[in-house]
Amino acid sequence: AGLAGSYGLQDGDGGSARFTRPVSMTVDALGRIFVLEQVWVDGNNLAGLVRQIEADGRVRTVAGGLGPAGNRLGPLPGNLYWPVAIAAGPTGILYLTVAPPTEGVAVLRIELPR
Repeated sequence: AGLAGSYGLQDGDGGSARFTRPVSMTVDALGRIFVLEQVWVDGNNLAGLVRQIEADGRVRTVAGGLGPAGNRLGPLPGNLYWPVAIAAGPTGILYLTVAPPTEGVAVLRIELPR
């Protein structure tokens, strides 16, 4: 998925999808691939996106956004602030490590719709 040498935040089919700064990825028990991406929203803040790569190569954003600084939990997509790593737990559950420079490190649990 994506295209080497091309950057962006576009969801889409195979080569039409674009990534900006993928920093971590994981595969869940169903074989779904999840990519954690960092995006500078201004000179001081990193937002995060969780992007899923489907078996057919289609890419879609499943969590996160380019909103204001701070982690906002609740209904997806929410905001992810300074994300650094992702891991898959039981089916439909992702764990993300976030490390905002002034708030300390936290592990977030995200339940995805099945």
